[in-house]
Amino acid sequence: MILTSIDLQLVGIILWVVVFFVAVIVESLEPQLVSLWFAGGALFALLFATLFQVGLLWQILIFTVTSVVLLILTRPFVKKVTNRPTIPTNADALIGQDILIEKDFGPKMSGMGMHGDVRWKLMSLQDATFKAGEYATIQAINGNKLVVTKKKEGK
Repeated sequence: MILTSIDLQLVGIILWVVVFFVAVIVESLEPQLVSLWFAGGALFALLFATLFQVGLLWQILIFTVTSVVLLILTRPFVKKVTNRPTIPTNADALIGQDILIEKDFGPKMSGMGMHGDVRWKLMSLQDATFKAGEYATIQAINGNKLVVTKKKEGK
């Protein structure tokens, strides 16, 4: 079967309607702005396909250029809206806090510490010794151990 120019126009229109709806559905399911630009590009390509009856290659070019232009123009706004600070949860929230040393330890040894009502294994990458009753600052989490450093004076 040979496709006529009317059939190709219909294929182009259906293609851009499908691309538009897929982009809108993906955008509604994803919390980040990921396909908004493609929906705009599909709408613009659909407009050109119906009004000016340009060929499919031109429609694809119009879709691509429009999507890129929309991405470039809206990127600063999108970055400002979506660039919120990450709030640490669970154990990551411990980083930067102080912990009470319960068992002495030093380099290449592990110790014990208490943060709230949870007892943790402690280790240090510093060449320092920690005494029971002191406070240390939690720097990282390595497996089931907290990596601590000497607490800075005045904190």
